Amino acid sequence: ITLPVPAPKPVPSPQSSSNCALSYTQGKLYVEGDQVSNVGNNYRCKPWPYSGWCSGAPSAYAPGTGTNWGDAWELIGPCGAPPAPAPAPAPQPTSCNVIEENIDYTKSDICTTCPTSSTAEGCCSICAKTSGCGAYTWTSVNGGTCWLKSGKNGSTVCTGCRSATMKNPAPIPVPAPTPITLPVPAPKPVPSPQSSSNCALSYTQGKLYVEGDQVSNVGNNYRCKPWPYSGWCSGAPSAYAPGTGTNWGDAWELIGPCGAPPAPAPAPAPQPTSCNVIEENIDYTKSDICTTCPTSSTAEGCCSICAKTSGCGAYTWTSVNGGTCWLKSGKNGSTVCTGCRSATMKNPAPIPVPAPTPITLPVPA
Repeated sequence: ITLPVPAPKPVPSPQSSSNCALSYTQGKLYVEGDQVSNVGNNYRCKPWPYSGWCSGAPSAYAPGTGTNWGDAWELIGPCGAPPAPAPAPAPQPTSCNVIEENIDYTKSDICTTCPTSSTAEGCCSICAKTSGCGAYTWTSVNGGTCWLKSGKNGSTVCTGCRSATMKNPAPIPVPAPTPITLPVPAPKPVPSPQSSSNCALSYTQGKLYVEGDQVSNVGNNYRCKPWPYSGWCSGAPSAYAPGTGTNWGDAWELIGPCGAPPAPAPAPAPQPTSCNVIEENIDYTKSDICTTCPTSSTAEGCCSICAKTSGCGAYTWTSVNGGTCWLKSGKNGSTVCTGCRSATMKNPAPIPVPAPTPITLPVPA
């Protein structure tokens, strides 16, 4: 077997004796370590595998002028200085983690016009001073560009690219909170003044009334109930005018005939002993035992009525017709009902049992 004779290893081109290296020549073979001069600077051909581009197309790799010259050449300095020795590897900046060679971080860019640097190490310093920068990729585009990223969120192989993440990314400044102007609370309504006579001021349609206000209407004095019922005191007169509206008892309390001095706010009515605790805003929905039900201005009055009514075991009071007692045989269903008041009896009145009808037995034969 005849083995092929290996090609001789290329010998670096001789350097000129002046301070400027030999001029870069288009189409010439350049190898690792070759130095040339071009556009006023000296350049050195990078080590393998980048040295393969030193002899590439001038439009892309001519030192100092090609679009991607930084992939192939290292800038030594202005022409005139003696050829510099090959530089020692740049120290790894302490603010960045180890550079990943030939890797591009593909996502999370934070710059549109990105800063430039002739080295990846320079990008580390730039990233460290940039708010929100957590990583970068360096390429030779435009002599060296730093593609700043918020972090390493995807990567791919990219010949000549150099990427690294930051050890302590610069914090993103938090904008100061916008001051909030709180609305000034509306002043609490003051109860309407009372007249100096025994009759309160006359009820006026459309006027704002609040808890405790006293008015006179149709020969009686009335007091606006506490909240939440006070909200109805200024409601539609057809429903809430004191003494005449269909549901006036939801909003107003009857004080007495006009001419008597306004009475002080009454103490809560004592709980009748014959009934259990009243359930506020509850309606017992079933087991009615009356068709024309009795009336009472208070729920407590319904308790007394139920206690005297045969078969009554519970009731619901509403303000209909000034106060109505809807008598029930018991609590057999309930629902929420604003203003309704319901209770069960402790000892319901027994249902009278009719005397048995006498039976006449036939006289045996």
